[in-house]
Amino acid sequence: MLDLTAVKKYYEIKWFDGVVYHLNLPSQELLIRIVSLEKIEDVAEQIEGLSSVIKDILNTNKEGKTFTEEDFALL
Repeated sequence: MLDLTAVKKYYEIKWFDGVVYHLNLPSQELLIRIVSLEKIEDVAEQIEGLSSVIKDILNTNKEGKTFTEEDFALL
């Protein structure tokens, strides 16, 4: 549940276990990293970069949960 139309200071996302996390809006630095992924030609490297960005976004949650690489292993 990611509602990009809502005017809030955070996004809500429901994780696979049903827990809802509140994420801060991405910083300008993070947005630049996302846009720069398009320039990477190697697909594996692009996926690795995307995984890193998603992990960084998720780690801004207000609940204090720290997401690790293992959290993405089953995705």
